[in-house]
Amino acid sequence: MWRDVSKSALIFGIGTFITISSSYTQDLNISFITVISYVGLVYLAAIFLYRSIICRGIVDIDESSCVVGEEEAIWVLKLVLPYLNEFLLKLRALFSGDPSTTMKLAVLLFVLARCGSSITIWKMAKLGFFGVFTVPKVCCSYSHQITAYGTFWIRRFRDAWASCTHKKAVAVAIFTLVWNLSSIVARIWAAFMLFVAFRYYQQRTAMEEWAEAETEPSDTNESWKGTVGRQRQHGYGPPRMMVPNKLKKRS
Repeated sequence: MWRDVSKSALIFGIGTFITISSSYTQDLNISFITVISYVGLVYLAAIFLYRSIICRGIVDIDESSCVVGEEEAIWVLKLVLPYLNEFLLKLRALFSGDPSTTMKLAVLLFVLARCGSSITIWKMAKLGFFGVFTVPKVCCSYSHQITAYGTFWIRRFRDAWASCTHKKAVAVAIFTLVWNLSSIVARIWAAFMLFVAFRYYQQRTAMEEWAEAETEPSDTNESWKGTVGRQRQHGYGPPRMMVPNKLKKRS
């Protein structure tokens, strides 16, 4: 977006005008059932007008038992199958049970579950429209400032937590406050997230230990070679392997 400023500005202006105009419409309350009902109503009206006006009331009902043939079904299946496999692979990767992915997806699903009753297709369309035009532009223009600002606040919180002398008391107080103010569903979700965070910590610790074990042999070999070289320079290191000269052929 915004590579061609004139076209992007025109599309953004038209979309914003339609969005703001529809916001003042009281009868427009779009949900999934509403959309399906309106589409069916428009299709029914179009078919009725076509039969009544163009065909002059002649209704030809096809009594064949097959609406979609085998060839059409195979063609549609071949067309849809690659996209379906790609979607299923991504879905399986999201629900693979990896602690890091599970934490991210659990937060998103919990927020959607709590706020799902107030989310409609029309609201998602509004957010998607404005997000397509604003989020990439903001990220491209202010990515360094946003990263620096986020890093600054993360370091501030980390330093404040590191300088705290009563970490256990603060953690217990925060946990008790959140636990008492939350509902039963939120408590179950919080317990699940704590277990996932514990498994993620175990995984990270095991990976760090494995990485240290991988780097230790190379460091040991380099230190041994450096020690042997210094000893040879002073004349008391282990002797080099003597390679015997080739015997001259007797004449």
